[in-house]
This record gives sequence, structure tokens and C-alpha cells, in this order.
Amino acid sequence: MPQVTVTSMARGADGRMWIGTQNGLARSDGQAMEVYQVNEFPALGSNWIKLIQVADNGDLWVSTLKHLVRWRDGRFDVMAQREQIGEVTALSIDSSGKLWVAADRLWYFDGVALVQYDQWQGSVRTLVAGANVWVANDNNEITKLTGSAAEFLSWPVEPLVVRQMAIIKQRLWVATSQGLYRSNGKQLERMTESPVIALTTFGDALWFVSEQGVFVWRGDHIEAQLLTEEAGNFTLISTIFVDENHAFWLGSQAHGARYFWRASYAQISTQDGLSESSWSLLPEKNGLLVGTNRGLFLGQKDEFKRVVGANQIPGGVGYALLRDSSGRLWVGTREGLAVQEKSLWRPIKELRGQQVNSLLELQSGDILIGAARGLYRWDGERVGVLAGTQALVGKSVRSLLEDNSTLWIGTENGLKEWRVGELTSATLSPLAQEFVPALLQLQDGRVLAATYQRGIFIKSLAGPWRSLELSRGLPTQGAFGLFEHDGWVWISNGDGVQRIPVDQLEAKNPMLQVVYFDEGQKLGRSRLRCCNGGGNGRAVIDDGYAWFSSLAGVVRIDTNLPEVKVPVAKVRKVLDVGKSESRLMKDLEVHYSVLDFRNAQQIAYRYRMKPYNNQWQEAGDRRIAYYTNLPPGPFVFEVQAKQAFGRWGPVASATIVVEAYYYETLWFKCLIAALVLIFLYGIFRVRTFSLRTRSVYLAQEIQARTEQLETMNSELERVNKKLHLASITDPLTGLHNRRFMTEQIGVELARMKRQRQQQQQVQSNNVLGFFLIDLDWFKHVNDRYGHGVGDMLLAETASNLKKACRESDMLLRWGGEEFLLLAPDSNPSEFSRIADRLRRAVAMAGEKMGLPQRISASIGCVPHPLSLRSDIDNWTFTLALADYCLYQAKAAGRNCSVTAVVDDELLSTYREAKITSTELSSWRDEGRLNVRVLESLDTP
Repeated sequence: MPQVTVTSMARGADGRMWIGTQNGLARSDGQAMEVYQVNEFPALGSNWIKLIQVADNGDLWVSTLKHLVRWRDGRFDVMAQREQIGEVTALSIDSSGKLWVAADRLWYFDGVALVQYDQWQGSVRTLVAGANVWVANDNNEITKLTGSAAEFLSWPVEPLVVRQMAIIKQRLWVATSQGLYRSNGKQLERMTESPVIALTTFGDALWFVSEQGVFVWRGDHIEAQLLTEEAGNFTLISTIFVDENHAFWLGSQAHGARYFWRASYAQISTQDGLSESSWSLLPEKNGLLVGTNRGLFLGQKDEFKRVVGANQIPGGVGYALLRDSSGRLWVGTREGLAVQEKSLWRPIKELRGQQVNSLLELQSGDILIGAARGLYRWDGERVGVLAGTQALVGKSVRSLLEDNSTLWIGTENGLKEWRVGELTSATLSPLAQEFVPALLQLQDGRVLAATYQRGIFIKSLAGPWRSLELSRGLPTQGAFGLFEHDGWVWISNGDGVQRIPVDQLEAKNPMLQVVYFDEGQKLGRSRLRCCNGGGNGRAVIDDGYAWFSSLAGVVRIDTNLPEVKVPVAKVRKVLDVGKSESRLMKDLEVHYSVLDFRNAQQIAYRYRMKPYNNQWQEAGDRRIAYYTNLPPGPFVFEVQAKQAFGRWGPVASATIVVEAYYYETLWFKCLIAALVLIFLYGIFRVRTFSLRTRSVYLAQEIQARTEQLETMNSELERVNKKLHLASITDPLTGLHNRRFMTEQIGVELARMKRQRQQQQQVQSNNVLGFFLIDLDWFKHVNDRYGHGVGDMLLAETASNLKKACRESDMLLRWGGEEFLLLAPDSNPSEFSRIADRLRRAVAMAGEKMGLPQRISASIGCVPHPLSLRSDIDNWTFTLALADYCLYQAKAAGRNCSVTAVVDDELLSTYREAKITSTELSSWRDEGRLNVRVLESLDTP
């Protein structure tokens, strides 16, 4: 608002409100406020707005201190100046649509210009037009103008100060400083005694404002709409406007404008005789019983009287109520439980000091008591813990529901199920640990459970619990109270009241209607404080109303609610960044809103700009869309609106054309493309010449480098081969070493596998012979003759052994004075002869060196594989067995050869890759391993 002093109000053809103030003109749709002042609209002449009148054709007429202007098609035009017609005191439209103007004379608008009405002389204080025109002059004399004639109305007293006039069914109503008057023939009769500040008409009803409030005169009776004490601090009312919903706007000289409507909900509190906080509700035959902080109150026609004092029940707080089938009244409080029988109150001593949250009468007639420290049962004589619920002792029970043979128990730590003395937890994990303040069984048998923080869950007749899939959820993440009425499930929580159609509860996106949303203590808004919960009886139906316990009395809501209207968004204007009404710029602001004067703060929007962005953008309550650097071309801006938690309304759209700058046009792009091509061609030619020269040099350089690289690669290959040979050769003996054997053994074993596959139909005794050779008493040679002689002996032995081997044999220096011979394609029956040949070669090495002592060798020889069942790849097993045989030769006196035979069954079951001498010894003891000394055929 540009200023707090409201002088006049009117409704535009598009539904928006025009409000005149002493510092400018304002227009509002309930959300956005547009201000019109002289600095931007010079035609106004002055910011002091006096009168506003909307014509039948949608034109807006505005009277300021200096000009009479007309608003049409988004602009103001000066129709008359004060110097021409004087000060304008009233504007009115007659039944033919003609505008009448009260000023220094009586004027009317003929469609082109203002024309003076010649049959009236003198100034006009105020006027009203209908089928005829009624005028009041400066002396407060009222005249009815009928064509060429004039009728004068007579006052019953001296003429009073006329403030405003209105016409209903050809009868004149006059607001004066001494009350409300109306015409009766040619007389004026007094209808009220209080001064009337302002009046207006809607249909056949007269609305007027007096010092007592706002009233409506319908027929022959007056209905109060808003008493002065109900308006709060909204005082000094100057004008009133009524809309088609029978809601009304009031303009104040000190507080701006305010909109009032009759809501479907109301707070029944202290002014109605009810204490400040209520906790439980119980419909009775003679009214609604309410449990409060100060006892029990009974309500009849919105008037509540205390019927049970706080001193009559433990602690004084009526926290849970129940009227059983025998007529007894049970009252649970924060400090215990009491029952009234025949007007006498009896406390239940077993529950003394406990808060009682819920009461339920079972089908058997017993009373269940949900308390702060467990679940109790009254069987007609005494109170005790319900059988089978000992696990709930010490835990707070909040809500109770009996479903045939099942009792549902809502606690502060999960939902429990009691059936025939057995207590179990709900199977759905969210309900297993949640605070469950309310339970409800629908008429179709389904069960609802409300949680404090996780929403609402539903259980079908034979299905599990599952969460209701609300599109945006409840205003808060939980519910306090539930009840079913007329096809709806009503929900109450700390943010207000909502309801869902019963037939949509299990739909993918059920409709959720927000019946009342608690906005707190906002200025100019409802101040209901809703709702309390945490037990049975927090929300009930009584006498056609829904009742809810609250922090300030009780909340009453009419169940016959009007149809929910989907909000309709409108694109108000499209501006560039300079705020001009241009649709040809790159940077835009698109203003949109919904016409809603009641719940505008709950409107949410989404928009998109096609084809720039086809995805909807969620805007919340923001009413401006910003776009920057838009490409040229036509666009369609679309916007939708919805009430909080409601459904999206129809799409409103606006076509926006963004023109191209010169550098975005096709001819400019073609020109730039041609220049770029010419430039690139020039670069290409220069680059081609440079590359040719460079390519010759590079070819020569590459050839030289290639030759150099080939030489280096050849040298590297020679060195690598030399290094590899050194790594697999024993430097002392010139024989290959263990590394060579590990590289080559795989090749030999693969050959043996292929050979075995080719000869699998033919029995073959050929094996790979493992001969592990160790020089006897070699340490004595080193000790007696020195290590130099020992090394010479090893080299000579290696030479003699090599001569004793075949070309296909693999002779290795295994380490120290040990040598290993791998003899492929050998027959085990030849092992003795091979071993003798090897021992003779060792002896000849000693003789050749002229050593005085005889040189001999011990040999362990084993075939590989050990049998046809043996794994060819497991050569380490065979090597370990040859090593074992070698040491057995040492044990047999040295200078001999030992071999071994292993049990075939043991070989087929033994799967370890390696074996220890300890295991071999144990096999030998068990008779599974046969070790024998080979008979020497040619002892050296």
C-alpha cells in the first residue's frame, strides 16, 4: 500500500481490487500490489485519490485532487481538470451505464466528453444513480431527478449531514451523521440511531458501517456481520466494498484496507465461557462435553458452562473422557482416573498419580485405560494390568482401537497388537518404534494409524501396513486426531485440519484438502490455535460440525464445506530489465499471480518457457519468472498455480517474441562464415607450404633416428640375452641353475602331457627321471685342501657328469655340492644303470685331480610322474621325494642310489603341492612308501 489512509475502493473488470489512498492508487490481486503515482503516471495530476468508480464497460474512473481521469487499456487519460468542473465529490453509474459526476455542477459522460446537466443548478454534495438520479446539495437537501421534473424528499427533522446514498429497488437509503434513513414515498424515515459511516449495496441487500460494526439490511431485518470489538485494532473505517461471495472490504483512515469473509471454522473460547485449553471431547445427548485444564464444560449452541469443577476430579484436568454403556462417566486426568455414578465421583486408586491418555469400552463391557505407565483393564470390580501386556508396564499408551478379536494399542514407542492375551509389535518397521497418537477403523473395515512424525499408515483387511502416498504430504509430518464422516477422513495436527476422500486413501496420489491452516498470530488473519492430540477423543463429530481440542478452547468446523476451487493463474505482464512493456528484449521478467484474497499465502506456482525449457520449474510462492540471454524467436510462457497440497490449476500462457540483434541474423552469420572460410583458406595455404618444408626435414631426421634406434635395439637385445644367460647359468660349473629349471620344466611337462594323450591307448613306461646327486664328504675336501680345490672338484665333476648325460638330458647345479639331472623319456628299470654311470663320473673327477681320497656320490632317483594316477604338473612333490631318497642314501652308508615307490591309492587322494620329510617318514612307517637301495650293476 502506498499509504494507510484509504479513501475509496472498487473491483476492476479483471477481479482485482483498486484502492485509493492519500498517496497514490493501488491495485491488488491478493498477492501482488501495483502502485500508481504521479511520478510514473502524470495524468493523475495528484497522488491524493478521492473517488473510484468502475463503469459497466470495464473503464475505471478516478477522481484526484486535480484531475478526473479514466483508466483504459493500461493507460490513464485526463477527462477533466478541477479548474473546469470544480472538486469532484461523488461518482455513480446509472442503470443505462452512464457515468454521473458530482462537482460544482452536475455532470455526465456522453461517451466522448463530460456534459453539464442543465436541469440542475448549483453544486452537488453527493449523488447516486439508478433508473433515476438522486442528488444532495450543500444544504443536505435531497432531490430525485426524473427527466424534466424533480421530486424533493422531506426530512422528519432538520436536514442532517448526508454522507452517502444508495438505491435498492427504487428506494433510497441515506447514510447520515445521525443514523440510517430510507425513503418512504416523498418522506425519509429513520431506520437506525447510530451514525452511519459508509454504505454500499449488493443485490437487494444494503451493507453499512456504523460505530457498532458492519451490518446487512435484508428485507425488514438487520444482520450483524462484524462487531467493532471483533475487528480488533482496525478502527476509523472510511469505506466498504462487498463482493459476490458476500465477503467485504473495509478501508480505514489509519490502518489501510482489510478483507473479511465468513469462514467455515471458528474458535470457541473464553468469550463463550470455555477455558483456554481443551484436551478431550465427548458428544452427549444434551451437548458437547469438553475436558479442559479447569474441569469439564458442556456446550449448547456455542455457549459453554462448567458442569464438573476441577476439584471433583484428580488434578482438575479432563484429559480423557468416556460414557460407558451403563451411563457411567469416566474422566482420565493427568493425575489419575475418576468415575461418576449416580452423581457421585469415585477416584480409581490403582491409577493414582498416573496420566490417563485414552479410555475405551470393549465389546465385553470392560473398560480399557491407556495410561502413562501401561495398559489397564477394569472388569467391573477392580483395575489391573491387561493380561499379556506386562511388556507395556512403564511405557506410555496413547491410543486404543478394538477390531473384532484384535486390540490395536498405540504407544509412544510403536504400535502393538493384542490378541487373546498375546502382545506383538506391528510388523511394519516405521510403526514399530513410532509415537502413535490416534487410531481409526473405517466403515469398510480398514484401519488407519496416525504417527507423530512419519505421517499416516493404512492397513487393508488382509494386507500389511503401508504409508499413505500423499503428493506433498501433510503440512506437518504427523497427525493428532482422526475420524471418518460422509466419505472423508478428517485429520487434525498442530498445523490445522485436513481431509482425504475415503475412496482415494490407497490411490497413488490421493487428493488432500486443507480445511484449515493455522498461520499463528499473523496480523489480519485468523488466530485459531489448533490442534491438540495424543489419545482417543481429540477430534469428534457433533451436530453437523467437526470439533477439535486446541490450545484456546475448541475449534469448530462446518462439515458442509464448499467445493474446493482450483486456483487460476494469470500472466499479468512481461517486462524487460528496464521495466518497460516490451517483449523484444533478451532479459525478461514475467509477472503472474492468482486472484485470491483469502489464501494467497498458500498459493504455489510452477512455470516453463517453451521451447526454451520444456520442463516445469517449481517457483513456490514467487510470482516473477526471470530469463536472461534468450535466443531470438517466438516463445510460449506457461504458468500454473495450486493451493498448498492441492492439484494444479489450468495453464495460463503468453506468447513472447524475442527479436534478433543484427549479429544474430542469418545474413550476418553468413557473412561471418564467409570471412572465416577465407581466413582459414589463407592459413591453410601458408600452413601447407610450411608443412612441406618441415616434412622433408622430418623425413631425414626420422630416418637417422630410426637407424640409430635399430642399432641400440640390437645392442640391447644382445645384452639382454647375455644377462638372461648369466641369470640361468652357474658361473663355477657352467651348468644351468635352478632358475633355468623353473623356466624349462613347464615346457617338458607340457610335452609329456601331449605324449601321454597320443599314447593313451598304448602302455608306456617312459617317465621323466629325477636324479638328485650329492658329493659324499665334500666338506672334508674343503677343510683339508681348501675351497679352491673344492671348486675345482665341482667344476671337474660337472664336466664328467655332462659327458655321462644324453643330449636330451637336463643337468643342473642344484646348489653347493648337489646336482640335479632331469632325464626325459627314461625307463625306471634303467635307473640303476643311469645312477651307476653318474657315480662313476663323479669318481673319475676325483681320480683325474689326483686326490688321495676317493670321491663318491649319493643319489636319490624318482620317476615323474610317480604313477599313472599322479598329476604331471606336481613336479615339486617328485622333487621332494627325490630329496628324501638322497638322504636315505646318505643314511645307507653313502656311495649308493636310493629310489622310492608310493602307494597308488595314496597318490590319488593326496592333493597337496608340497610334502615334508616328516610326512614321508610317516608314510614309510605305515607301509605306504617303499624306499630301497638300487642294486649297483657296475660299482665304481
